Amino acid sequence: MKTIKIYLFLILFLIINSAMAQVKKDICLNSEKSSQSLGGIASEGNLQVVLYDNSNMQVFKYASGLWVNQWYGTSSKSIWLYAGGTAYKAVGGYYSGTSTLLTTVSNSKVDANTNELILEKAGKIRIKQTTFYPANSAIVYYKWDITNLSDTTINDFRMFSGGDTYLGGNDFGPGFWLPTENAVGVKKIIGNKMQKLEMQGITIPYAYDSRYYVSVYQSIVSNALLNLIDTSETTDNALALEYRIASLAAGETWTIQAIEKFNSVPITDVIVTAPISAQVEPGASINLDFTVKNRTAYPTTLTLTKTVDLAGWSVALASPSSTFTLPANATQIVHLTVTCPQGTPIETTAKVTLNAINGNGTASDFCNVMVVELPSITAQPSSQNLCMGLPASFSLTANNANTYQWQEYTTDWNNLSSGGIYSGTNTPNLNISSIEDSLNNHQYRCNVTNSFGNVVSDDASLTIVYSTSIIEQPIASNICEGENTSFNITATGTAITYQWLVNDGFGFININNNNIYSGANSNILNISSATTNMNGYEYKCEVSGACYPNPISNVAVLSVYSLPNVELGNDTILSENQSITLDAGAGSNYTWSDASLNGRIVTIDAALMGLGTHEISVTVTNSNGCVDVDSIEITFTTFTGTNNYTQTSSINIQPNPTSGIVSIIFPSIAKDTEIEIYNIQGKIVKKEKVNDVLNTPIDMSNVAKGAYTVKIISNNQIVNKKLIVN
Repeated sequence: MKTIKIYLFLILFLIINSAMAQVKKDICLNSEKSSQSLGGIASEGNLQVVLYDNSNMQVFKYASGLWVNQWYGTSSKSIWLYAGGTAYKAVGGYYSGTSTLLTTVSNSKVDANTNELILEKAGKIRIKQTTFYPANSAIVYYKWDITNLSDTTINDFRMFSGGDTYLGGNDFGPGFWLPTENAVGVKKIIGNKMQKLEMQGITIPYAYDSRYYVSVYQSIVSNALLNLIDTSETTDNALALEYRIASLAAGETWTIQAIEKFNSVPITDVIVTAPISAQVEPGASINLDFTVKNRTAYPTTLTLTKTVDLAGWSVALASPSSTFTLPANATQIVHLTVTCPQGTPIETTAKVTLNAINGNGTASDFCNVMVVELPSITAQPSSQNLCMGLPASFSLTANNANTYQWQEYTTDWNNLSSGGIYSGTNTPNLNISSIEDSLNNHQYRCNVTNSFGNVVSDDASLTIVYSTSIIEQPIASNICEGENTSFNITATGTAITYQWLVNDGFGFININNNNIYSGANSNILNISSATTNMNGYEYKCEVSGACYPNPISNVAVLSVYSLPNVELGNDTILSENQSITLDAGAGSNYTWSDASLNGRIVTIDAALMGLGTHEISVTVTNSNGCVDVDSIEITFTTFTGTNNYTQTSSINIQPNPTSGIVSIIFPSIAKDTEIEIYNIQGKIVKKEKVNDVLNTPIDMSNVAKGAYTVKIISNNQIVNKKLIVN
């Protein structure tokens, strides 16, 4: 059974290969289509480019008196487009897969060196292929302008250019990929010549292949290259490049540019490799980097020479010196400087050759340098700082520009298409209709191109400036007179400023920082030593930012409650048979210093307290939670001491209330008198000692507003007075 399976497999393998061989034979025959031809001058190394109506093409190179095809047969090179889930090809094109056919609109020469082929699917897609062959060169330039003819955006564009190679009369060769040059190719050494066919993306390609021609063919008609390179010498090789963009808006055009180079250069035990191509502007200089590789296991001494085939041009060897030793299996970079004379016509192409000479002969390679007028950007796009929801635009000014492609960077640079919030993606001015939060810190740039190349603008950033928003409102504050309080808000936005306002009954006005208010221009407004006059004041905050509107907070009300009015009276001396009744005044809670006392009114006598001096204090809390304290010294003795009592009880404090200097006035000259002033927490804030005075001033301007107790010790008696600072 196993033998039968193997036998059947071999038969199937032979059938498939026979079929593919027939396909290869068949696809080499163009249907009866007209063609255009570029070049064709019979001079060693020159090309003839044949362009068929069905998008197939062939390139012949003149070598040793013969025109030798570079692609297999006469039609094994073409293009393939995939867009919006549909594949497109020209009628009779090389690639045959499930596809929609494009009609050939025209195939005509623009001038002796340029051809234009237009393929179209009405109402859907147009492909304009411009082919340019610089006379007497080994390179061909391609430009594809792909236009969306529909009235909607088409997503997922993939453009393929590829073909089955045929080098120097031989159908085999190893593939290679040059990442620094975005070039894929196939090469083969035949005798003392290195044959190469290279396909380079001026537009950065998405993917590449250089491997067995059937595999490349199948990848293209499956709409995806695989980045695979087959380096076998016996591979029947094809190559291709793939380009992609995410979408193309209605009416917009996607431009792709590429170069192909067909080269055959002498080699020895040394190989010289030139850049695929180069461009220079009239009157300018460029640097070219060639590589020289020693293929042997022995060092070799090389002499370098260089030439340029056009009069007036110059080429200089920058490094290394003209003679040097190259170690075994080593590679040397050789730097040449090429100068193009001022006034050289555009599209002139010079051939710059580097020769590496040793005892085994001369190895060389050349680079075709074309004179171009590249686009230049004279005004770069500027970064924008804008409010969310507003429109934005990025603009540039460029000379010698044919096309513009704006790009956006998130995790990578991606081409933008007009649609949604974007417009002008293929113009000098990119417009964003409304800035969304997701665009914050996005970067934008523009790829500016013409027929000869491209230049990329500077990056420009979009920074969103957020509107101001109050996320935490101020709340009402209820305090007692003399206390401190604050109102605060929390806001978000950019470049926020604050202005608190107060309504004292005559409308809202801005608050300035003073001895009552601080933080008037911050998110926290502080109020020090509030008075009952401020009861019912309203406060709010206006928050300003970089973006309108400027929100105003809710109104918060300040309630300032009066303190209880506690007046126990002056200190007194009583006989042992007397009593005194103390009234603590209106309140809701009373706490006396003597636990046996309670309530508003208490009666004290010697039987309760005992003989001697007793300090009685009471803390009164009213219904608003405000607290006041007063105290009195009561002395019970066996004698009355009426004269002394009368003297000290007549002490006055003026003015009371006060906001500055207060005078303590004695009824007669005070001897050895001590004055102590306590705040409501019982802490001494002022202390004086006077002698032989009728009155003494005390400065209260530097203490907080509130209620204080003035304790006067004179004539062996203590008098407590209440003082209000406002």
